Amino acid sequence: MSTSVFRFKHFDVRHENSALKVGADAMILGALVEGGDAKTAIDIGAGTGVLSLMVAQKNLAAHIHAVEIDEKSFLDCQSNFSVSPWPDRLTAIHSDICSFNPSEKYDLIISNPPFYSNSLINADQRIARSKHEEFLPIGNVVDWVARNMSDAGSCWLIWPFQAVDLLIATLDQHQLTLHQQIDIYSKPNRPSRVVVQFGKEPKKLLKSSVVIRQDDGNYTEEYIGLTRDFHAVDLTIKKFNR
Repeated sequence: MSTSVFRFKHFDVRHENSALKVGADAMILGALVEGGDAKTAIDIGAGTGVLSLMVAQKNLAAHIHAVEIDEKSFLDCQSNFSVSPWPDRLTAIHSDICSFNPSEKYDLIISNPPFYSNSLINADQRIARSKHEEFLPIGNVVDWVARNMSDAGSCWLIWPFQAVDLLIATLDQHQLTLHQQIDIYSKPNRPSRVVVQFGKEPKKLLKSSVVIRQDDGNYTEEYIGLTRDFHAVDLTIKKFNR
């Protein structure tokens, strides 16, 4: 299989020109996102368009905008949409999200934003812009979401586990309510990411967790079940044994 293509069950994602390749963060976020009633959706920092494609597979009614600032990533995204089963519902937009002013409010907003901070910035400007928060601060993302989300809408994003308090404080500053917090463990007792859902409506917070791999390196049953509709490979095949 070509390393320039990541094969899913129902679509392929080319990422040979993209600043970042398809990775575990996108897979876990896309698998967890809910939004079956959404009619309008937007993917902030869409990259290859993988999150938009996963949402399009889940929700057969949603029309999805995918906004990407990097030109080469945008072109990959546009190409991936054109050959997918849902080209009429997927629109790639080459723009900085902060200067993108839509004519509609969104029922569903998804994002795998840049979140690295206090670390050495990658010498490749394209990769740096895709990974480091200083190029798109989380406050700017949340502010845009607050202004462009429908009253009953929700936003899903993935964030470092160690910085979840900063994210929650940012939501409070914009009068947004955390609805779900799903702690992601790379292995038991190794928290790495958190997936959050938030919106304008007050709701009781639901907390849960997902463990991706067992201590021996094999995938857990919960992760296999969560991603079964997307992964083209059989994750039940054990690759590591003690």
